Amino acid sequence: MRKKPLLTARRISGPVILFLLPIVVCCWENVLGAEVPPFTATGKVATRSFDGSPTNVIFELQGDFVFQYSNGWWRVRTTYRSGFLPGTKRDEVQLAGTVLDCSRIEDGVRLFLTSEKHLESTNKTPVPMATAVPLSFPPPEHMVLLLPWLALCPSPELPILEKGLIRRFGVSQRMNDPRNRASYRAAYRGDESQFISELQITNPGVIFVRGGDVQPFSKPFDSGFLEFSYEVSAWTNFGKLPFPKVSVLHQYWPAHRAKTVQDVDLAARSSLEVLAISPMEPDTMETPAKLIASDIRLNGTSTNSPVSYTVINDRWQSATNAKLKRLSSLELKPQARGTFSKQTRRWVMLGLLLATMAAATYLIIEFRSTKTKKSNSRARIAGGRLG
Repeated sequence: MRKKPLLTARRISGPVILFLLPIVVCCWENVLGAEVPPFTATGKVATRSFDGSPTNVIFELQGDFVFQYSNGWWRVRTTYRSGFLPGTKRDEVQLAGTVLDCSRIEDGVRLFLTSEKHLESTNKTPVPMATAVPLSFPPPEHMVLLLPWLALCPSPELPILEKGLIRRFGVSQRMNDPRNRASYRAAYRGDESQFISELQITNPGVIFVRGGDVQPFSKPFDSGFLEFSYEVSAWTNFGKLPFPKVSVLHQYWPAHRAKTVQDVDLAARSSLEVLAISPMEPDTMETPAKLIASDIRLNGTSTNSPVSYTVINDRWQSATNAKLKRLSSLELKPQARGTFSKQTRRWVMLGLLLATMAAATYLIIEFRSTKTKKSNSRARIAGGRLG
């Protein structure tokens, strides 16, 4: 007589599945990476620019940042606590209280600024001007915004062109230029991490000069050099997930009379320290009820004229919106230009000041590189005459 098995396949399948399910889920999470829950991170950020030597500081900003993330959307706000502009003495230009606010919107990002000092000195709250640009990250001119995004945005939308190629982080109007191409190397902390632990970008040996032209560097930098180096130096935890705690970014530029590609000057150093991470709560960062939009997304490139309109409650339409497309095809009537209030015109001027301040580092770098290029050219000519 055939003996009946003690455990049938049907009887064993249930317990086995219950036993294996946690293991499968755990392994699957390690493959895909644990999903990052909505969070808010706060901390300190600083950036400095140098002229030839780390002791010769020509530009400095220090501030406090707030970074929020939820399901691919992000927002970063930095409040300046101290700093000075190129060509000015420390505390000569009061920057404390200036607030920069940038967030991801459809087809780009939007950026506006406010000033605590300016708000306190007026009776009516002015309407800030907000710029919308076709980028997936904060404008690189504002390193106090870009660095928190680079450090804390899970799976950040880097401007990658193809395998091994990326766009260099420069002024916004040249980010999407087809000639803006460079090699790069990125690393993450383990296969399960969504945070970048290291990013290096190598300049291919060219520079954008005034007027938008591209020129090659003199030797030895004509074959390329390390221009951008980001690294996480310390980590912390939020729940079970590792988060960057301390990050440092170095930007380099060819040194005068260099002999090898390693002879570079430290052009800028930016640092970030996360002080706290907590679950994201709605409405923790207020937004003005109205914004005057200066929208460059509609024309596809930041070199074209922006389109102006009013945004309510920070709700931006897609660049493909039919109404916005019709608006972009219309010219602003002369009488409409005079409808902006005195307060609004002040904000526009303040915005231009901060934009110029933020781009100062890149303008100084270009000026220095132009001088270096001319000096190297004269040296080669002189060498040819002597030879």
